[in-house]
Amino acid sequence: MIRLCTWLADIAGTRLHAELIACCLKRLDLFRLSRQLQVLNRLLHSEWRHAGT
Repeated sequence: MIRLCTWLADIAGTRLHAELIACCLKRLDLFRLSRQLQVLNRLLHSEWRHAGT
């Protein structure tokens, strides 16, 4: 763990650091509230249409 923290401190402000942050944000995108709301809306509208038949 100490090595990892040291490495992260060493790359701070570098291009590698920026790329690492971009990769992390890309992975977290799935959990954004806007994405979750899209899925919930799709599910609710689907259930509503099926309930009406």
